[in-house]
Amino acid sequence: MQGRINIPLSRPPSPRRYSEGAATQRDLASDVGDSRVQTVLDRLNTDFNKPIRIPALARELGLSTSRMQHLFNSVTGQSIKAVLKQIRLSHALRLVASSQFSIKEICFAVGYC
Repeated sequence: MQGRINIPLSRPPSPRRYSEGAATQRDLASDVGDSRVQTVLDRLNTDFNKPIRIPALARELGLSTSRMQHLFNSVTGQSIKAVLKQIRLSHALRLVASSQFSIKEICFAVGYC
């Protein structure tokens, strides 16, 4: 169950960066135009079930915590924590619908406990 979760952005793409006819919403699993933001998204999608420390992730990217959060929010329209919550909830919903695991087991499986 390590598939990517596609989360729509809350803002339409900028007309300067995208050609005409581009969709008004992109998903976060696609190329977001900034490799640092893409790295954060990849990490969230890969390690959603583990503790994710934003300051440690920022250090890995050579950014301050506040700069990374600002950059992420300006590109995606959402905070890192909000995106992580959406990814975890999406995986949890999938497990609730398709497995025999208890809610407690699902919480552990998606990183809430």
